[in-house]
Amino acid sequence: MLLTVGVAASVHLVERHLDLIGSGTDPKRAPGTAARMLARPMVLTTATTAAGFLALSTNSIPAVRRFGWFAAFGVAVAMAWALLVVPSLLRLFVRVDRHGRRRAPRRVAPASSPASPFAAWREPSRS
Repeated sequence: MLLTVGVAASVHLVERHLDLIGSGTDPKRAPGTAARMLARPMVLTTATTAAGFLALSTNSIPAVRRFGWFAAFGVAVAMAWALLVVPSLLRLFVRVDRHGRRRAPRRVAPASSPASPFAAWREPSRS
């Protein structure tokens, strides 16, 4: 569940970032703008999810209580990661051209292709 919440938050952030770049926002400012735009909904979602998990604190089973505490903490960490770390990663790894379009990743030649760096490792063909 925590993985789902964390990944969903990060996916929303990446999608907003790409939408901003597509609409002409400066690519260097887009990650921060996306994080600011999504901060309030993400904090509110985290608060309600954490409150739901913390409600397990009233359970009489110690393992269930601990699960509620750790799950609430995990949701908060996932949200903090998405808001604080993901924008930095977007600045580093998402490249755009001068028109604000995302650059296509470099295509790697298949290992069987003569242009592949692994071509020299192939066994010579037997004819």
